[in-house]
Amino acid sequence: MSDEGSLPVGQGTMLVEIVRQFRGQRGAIASVAASLGIDGFEALIPLLSRETGVPISELAESVEVARQCSDPIAGIVPNQHLVSKTVLRRFALNRNGHYLKEYSIANGPRATLTPVRKATVVENFVRLDSASLETTWSRVETPIPNVMNAIASGTLFSQPNLVDVVKNALALHFARSHELLASTTAQYRTPLPLERFLEATGLPRDWILRAYDERYGHSVTDLNYARSRLSVDLERDFQSQMATGLHFRLRIPDLYKAARSFMDRSGIQVLMPAPDAGHFIIGDNPLITPERGGPGIGILDGIPIGNAVTVTMPLSPTVAVALARDSEFIELPDDEVQKLNRLQVMKARHSVYFEPNEDCDEFIQGSLSYRRADRWPQGL
Repeated sequence: MSDEGSLPVGQGTMLVEIVRQFRGQRGAIASVAASLGIDGFEALIPLLSRETGVPISELAESVEVARQCSDPIAGIVPNQHLVSKTVLRRFALNRNGHYLKEYSIANGPRATLTPVRKATVVENFVRLDSASLETTWSRVETPIPNVMNAIASGTLFSQPNLVDVVKNALALHFARSHELLASTTAQYRTPLPLERFLEATGLPRDWILRAYDERYGHSVTDLNYARSRLSVDLERDFQSQMATGLHFRLRIPDLYKAARSFMDRSGIQVLMPAPDAGHFIIGDNPLITPERGGPGIGILDGIPIGNAVTVTMPLSPTVAVALARDSEFIELPDDEVQKLNRLQVMKARHSVYFEPNEDCDEFIQGSLSYRRADRWPQGL
């Protein structure tokens, strides 16, 4: 397609505003490119760069991201842990392998121990190009044992690089979570009014007619007809891309980056049970983002991570971390430990895990009454 001409409504067009809004978010721009058609979007790059101020290089990189992630032969890791194995092992018994006690939200306590290699695993959680994403996550997870050693020696706060590791781990468990998948999928459940979208984007007449010609193999001169037919097929393409997981795959790195950026100015509290208190447990959706003075504990409750009063997660039976104004070690009494454990039960998607020598079944069963029955969208 040609890049001649200009976007007719100038800076007021929807497409220009979308691209400008997503500046710096390669995955989001790549998602827009995938929706309009990667080749067609690529043809608009010079126009969009001129109208939005987004560098051509950034738009071109987004197109390459869209191509890479939509490549059906890109590497796939079928079994993906939503909670880092290096964290789960801290809760596990090591006996010719690492094993956990598991309480299923639907079925109650499991009679046998669960291997860490199977705990919190979701088959094809990210369905496309998951190998490259798992490589990225591995770089985040590998230093976590160094954090635990620094906490044990009381030296964490003298090592800013390890404080960053803690924040990276929190952002990872936000981006790679049951909750984020459910909320992202729910956003796109209703059909999109793509015909109105195409009208509002102000795409050049030349672009639309060329897109029609390239897609269907013949030319038309009726702009309204071309736009109408394209919109039907683009909507079908978009819903297909949602079903294949393309848009979710494209958005995850942006959402990780946004969550991590939110944490930049915060300190880290290290929370440890008092000697006479119990131990922490961990759910398969372990990042807690509570609402100030309210019942919400995550994005499915309408609380973006940036609006949460804190962000907290257990890293072992004796260590949890939380964002705070000041960095400090805090000893928690038993009731505060149980409060955090109850939040793990409330937010878990399928299961809660704990040390094999702990007896938590009665506590978890009692905590189930705090769960909102309608929290998880039906069918997700």
